[in-house]
Amino acid sequence: MGVRIVVVGGGIAGLSAAFRLRELRPDAEVLLLEAADRVGGKLRRVQVAGAWVDVGAEAMLARRPEGLATVSALGLDAELVHPLTTAALLRTRGANQPLPPRTLMGIPTELDPVRSVLGGPTLDRIATEPDRGPYPPLAGDVSIGDLVDQRFGPEVVDRLVDPLLGGVYAGHARRISLQAAVPALADRLLAGGGSLLLAAREVVAEGARQATDRPVFASLSGGLARLAETLADRGGFTVRCGVTVREIERSDGGFALSGGFALSAGAVPAAERITADAVVVATP
Repeated sequence: MGVRIVVVGGGIAGLSAAFRLRELRPDAEVLLLEAADRVGGKLRRVQVAGAWVDVGAEAMLARRPEGLATVSALGLDAELVHPLTTAALLRTRGANQPLPPRTLMGIPTELDPVRSVLGGPTLDRIATEPDRGPYPPLAGDVSIGDLVDQRFGPEVVDRLVDPLLGGVYAGHARRISLQAAVPALADRLLAGGGSLLLAAREVVAEGARQATDRPVFASLSGGLARLAETLADRGGFTVRCGVTVREIERSDGGFALSGGFALSAGAVPAAERITADAVVVATP
């Protein structure tokens, strides 16, 4: 019997892991198990009036190589599209207005662009932030919301950072890692400390120097969820949906140093036992 690798979780992480495993170990049987009735996780599309519409994430960063490389490997290059027709707006003080420019994930780097959104005391607090130091290097990763709240006040988090991060990461600023969301800013503050305002300004300036004419975002004709669907169809691995993995335990054998694994899956009264030489867990 050949090597079997089981991937638990059929979101984009699990699908990508299974696809990569097939590249690395073409001799292995790769089995992906997903508890839901479909693959894709946060990538999902539905038909509205005959047109496919993403109801999860609708784009990926085109300036990162991993997603585009997967698109190419699946033969979907000709179906790449770049959504550029809609500008972000803030609903504040009873009106819609453009998202202030020259912010870093909503973190102000200058006062003028955010005067229409923030009150006077908060603007004063931002302006004087560099002088309230010295700020030692951060002791470790923090949430981006907590850091901005500490330096600039909650109004900046509530009116700028949270709305922007909520749209990009589908989460709350006070629960999103600074290192994950803005790694260039985190690197500066973890290594050298200093003013948040000045560090954010440096990151924005560096990004402007490196800017190209290439689109920032990319998707696929028919919806980004097609990426997940195509991975499942063409990835060369087996997909089983509607299979809930309830327990993973070590067993004898297998090529892993610690032996193989046994997974208990399916309905509780008659759980199915699935054996594997290795297991990748790609679940929340």
